[in-house]
Amino acid sequence: MKQQLYGVYTPAKNASPNQIIDELFESIEAGLPWLQIRDKSKENNLWHLWQQVAIKSAEHNTQLIINDNVDLLLFIQQHLKSENKNGLLPGLHLGQDDLALQNARSRVSADTIIGITCHDSVALAETAIDGGADYVAFGRFFPSVTKPDAPPASIEVINSFQKQNSQNKPIAVIGGIDSSNIEKLLHTPASLYAVSNAIWGQKSITSAINVLTQALQ
Repeated sequence: MKQQLYGVYTPAKNASPNQIIDELFESIEAGLPWLQIRDKSKENNLWHLWQQVAIKSAEHNTQLIINDNVDLLLFIQQHLKSENKNGLLPGLHLGQDDLALQNARSRVSADTIIGITCHDSVALAETAIDGGADYVAFGRFFPSVTKPDAPPASIEVINSFQKQNSQNKPIAVIGGIDSSNIEKLLHTPASLYAVSNAIWGQKSITSAINVLTQALQ
């Protein structure tokens, strides 16, 4: 897999529905290849927005990923089917404290992508791949505005896992990555570069995506 940008979007607590849609639609139209939605609310009051985002993603061939919510994922997949949208099938991302991988895998189709957060642990990554994960994510690699308390990870964990990555599963890197430091990871086997503030914390979403995409060329 070639190196690609992977946006992780968490709606701000005071964000209006229009703001959320505007931010995400601009990201998709700017060519963001991967988009993860982190909706940590206990209610489903934003689900109608994620339906719209899923349709937009399908139309632009953006790989949509839902964080830690199989019910929401299945809801969106069914909606796309009802709308006859044939883009990339939305996938799932799980943290170590989220729903167990085997449980999630049993509830979704075999072609649904599932990624797993593995922090700074080759052992966790190996367990994830053995359990059926489609990609693993390591981090954080730099100080993070989004998750300042996340434990740090070393670049060596990427290289160590790749030596044992016989299935050549994609590796995602995350944590404080922006245009000023992304080049420090480009020499690693990572293929997915996950960012949040580096896109949606900038004055221009489109410009931020263009700059980061150029860095990955």
